[in-house]
Amino acid sequence: MQLLRQGNHEVMVLIMRRYKQRIITFIFRFIGSYEVAIDLTQDVFVRVFRSRDTFSGNDKFSNWIFTIAANVARSEYKSMHNQVTVSLNTIHLDSSEDSMQLADESYMPDESVDTTIIAQQIQKALMTLPPSQRIMIIMRDIQNLSYEEIAIIENIEVGTVKSRINRGRAQLQVMLKHLHDEIIH
Repeated sequence: MQLLRQGNHEVMVLIMRRYKQRIITFIFRFIGSYEVAIDLTQDVFVRVFRSRDTFSGNDKFSNWIFTIAANVARSEYKSMHNQVTVSLNTIHLDSSEDSMQLADESYMPDESVDTTIIAQQIQKALMTLPPSQRIMIIMRDIQNLSYEEIAIIENIEVGTVKSRINRGRAQLQVMLKHLHDEIIH
């Protein structure tokens, strides 16, 4: 970050290469839309660049960037749930030249992870969790952050992190029990 502050913008490219996929995955898992996650990841990196002077060397960089990513994801989540939407599938067009084929939205584009029905069902179940639990499960179980790192990012006590993760996992276990039963039988 010191080099970035001094005007070495090539460092920003290295930061983006190192964290891009992790941030996209993190936001995608929280928001549920790959396209939105890509846009928001760009926003995260813009904020990192603009806030480069606020980063203190005392903080761990990964905690700092995930704090920014979590804030961006939460803001988008709130705005998504405050908007009234109309599905294009419900609009009927009269002339044949105005008609169009809409993309199949059932496919999850995170191909490296979501190529199976099971992975899609897990993502669907994850999206039903309250945001405060979902973000913690993503940080811990997908991003492999420690409880302490999550507590720093979320600015809460470690005990709160553990209890939210346990509650979220318990809900996921109930929702996904049928998957376990299908795999075993």
